Amino acid sequence: MTDLAKNIQNLYEVAKRHRKEIDKNWGRWFNFYIGKQHKDLIPSTKKDIALNYCFSTIETIVPIMTDNRPRLYVVPQERTDEQAARLADAVLEWLWSNVLHMDIKLPQIIRSALIWGTSFLKVYWDSYKNEIGISVLDPHEIFVDPEAIDFDEARYVIHAVIRDIAYIRRAYPEHGYEVQPDTNYSSLRDEERLETTGDWKADIGKKALVLECWLREPDELEEYVEETPEGPVTKKQPKYPQGRVITVANNIVLRDIPNPYEDFPFIKFEDYQVPNRFWGQGEIEQIVLLQQEINKRKAQIMKNADLIANPPLIVPRDSGVDADNLTNEPGMILEPNTMESRPIWMDAKELPSFVFNLLERSKFELDSITGVHDVTQGRRPTGITAGVAIAELQEAAQTRIRLKVRIMEAALCRAGFKILQRVKDNYDELHYLRIIGEDGRPQIVEFTGKDINFDFKIQVEAGSSMPVNRYTRFQQALLLYNAKAIDAQALLEAANWPDREKVLARMQVPPIQIAPSAGPGVSQPAMGMPPETAMVSPTGIPIMGGM
Repeated sequence: MTDLAKNIQNLYEVAKRHRKEIDKNWGRWFNFYIGKQHKDLIPSTKKDIALNYCFSTIETIVPIMTDNRPRLYVVPQERTDEQAARLADAVLEWLWSNVLHMDIKLPQIIRSALIWGTSFLKVYWDSYKNEIGISVLDPHEIFVDPEAIDFDEARYVIHAVIRDIAYIRRAYPEHGYEVQPDTNYSSLRDEERLETTGDWKADIGKKALVLECWLREPDELEEYVEETPEGPVTKKQPKYPQGRVITVANNIVLRDIPNPYEDFPFIKFEDYQVPNRFWGQGEIEQIVLLQQEINKRKAQIMKNADLIANPPLIVPRDSGVDADNLTNEPGMILEPNTMESRPIWMDAKELPSFVFNLLERSKFELDSITGVHDVTQGRRPTGITAGVAIAELQEAAQTRIRLKVRIMEAALCRAGFKILQRVKDNYDELHYLRIIGEDGRPQIVEFTGKDINFDFKIQVEAGSSMPVNRYTRFQQALLLYNAKAIDAQALLEAANWPDREKVLARMQVPPIQIAPSAGPGVSQPAMGMPPETAMVSPTGIPIMGGM
């Protein structure tokens, strides 16, 4: 083992030990989400019943957070860069939807954060596809500097992935053939969780654990010679100003290169942020004890229901009835020796009311902890019939979710910034896109990464992904439109009108003038008809079409 490989392995072990206290129950949280909760029931119940409120809670929050698509836009730092910002807007919008498929990946990211507390995106340049890549990472695969509470503060981040030996040799041809299979790769994930992911032991002899370490080393310097009027002068500068990427597998250094990006390529999403800690907390961690209590009480109720429906039967020894032949079959004839010795049913007692009250109380407490109530799930609260009152309750019930949305939007802004950084650094060849120009007509533009070489930041349009009452919002927009406070585009967006881009484009085209007919059956072609238009973003900024 080389010193470099040993150092990376040591960093991994330190981060792994630090995370052990946090991830020890991750497998259990995942099992609760998918409904494997039976082992947590007390043996006396003997009922495999799980009212999966963990699943219900998470699958209620995910659609609310992702139902309205976030609208990212580019903000230039200089007014002279506004045209370039419009182009960057178009590129980001098209990549987001058509190349990176973020509308599909975003629910996956949020769902992982709700289950485990933290989830991750990785934005990188895929040299095989010659295109930007973005991956939703399993939180089990990320190991962070124990001293850090965010990526910006971390000295190192390790992305640990189990890979086939064939993949390692193909991806790292120079040193990949030196890597031997590692039978200890299961240390990356706990056994309980692996049981839910399939037969992972099938190829245990053909894999190895690959550690990709993103390392900041500002203190390592190198000498260089600078020519001055007085002659050459030897100076020192950071050897890795942007950091270093070292990839190790089974004690073999596969790659050691400078960081090709300006920072780490990871973005963190959190459910509940924990002060002074890198890792967040998820929904299941907060409600797992109540979930067990609900399972226990429900199992007691079902067991008692079975007992009442089919109570024990007392068969006296002198009854003359063979107990082995007794069934519940309707119309069965019994011939006891005497009426006094006939089989009789025991009276099964119903459970006391406090058991049912405990069940309802546990459900109420679970709703209070998660912030997910009847109105959040679209059910009308008991005793409330007024539509305005229900709408106000819905908005109040989503206060906690709105905080989650703001945390999500901040992470998406960082993702959008990294995406455009990859465009700027790697789009060397001409790319073409179809946009809607300022005159409302489609046009083809060409660009390279150099066209996005300006200072900018990414913002989310205020309220674009916030869950709101759509009917109320449309009524407000209609009043503002009639008062001439907003335009037709804003009204159509509030109504979520289909094909509103084409409607807006048609509104900007002057009425068609039909020339007099040249004769019976002969018509003149209409002039000024535009070709099929491309998409336009909801903010009015043109975006790329299907070129």
